[in-house]
Amino acid sequence: MKKRWITVISVILAFALGAVFAIAANPGSQEDPLISKSYIEGTLKPEIYAYIDQKAQGGFEVVSVKAGKTVLGGAGTEMILRMGQACVIGSDRGGIADVTQGVDLTHNAAAPANHMLIVPMEDGRGLYISPTTDAILMIKGSYKIW
Repeated sequence: MKKRWITVISVILAFALGAVFAIAANPGSQEDPLISKSYIEGTLKPEIYAYIDQKAQGGFEVVSVKAGKTVLGGAGTEMILRMGQACVIGSDRGGIADVTQGVDLTHNAAAPANHMLIVPMEDGRGLYISPTTDAILMIKGSYKIW
């Protein structure tokens, strides 16, 4: 008889403990993360699509730069020299990546026209426009003209 009471009490305690954990675990909380199909379709997918659309619209900006000026790019800024002449401004960490040709353009190297140039870090790298002619650049990303 004593064994039977111990078994009954153990079963009751197990159910009570399970109920406590079920109530304490708040679905969707930090302790019990839960994502439902309706959340994915109603909230997450629209946010992802809006983010993709926003990034896709951030295309190149056509920038006219006067002769003798300097264009400094931010980290990841993409530049294409469309008209004029320019020299690369490098830093002690390197130059600008010419991804069209697959090389690193070092300080004072001539910037090739119609090549995709990427500034890897915001540490003073960019292009110095020739003092004899204006230039037109296509730029995607942050930049400063000095």
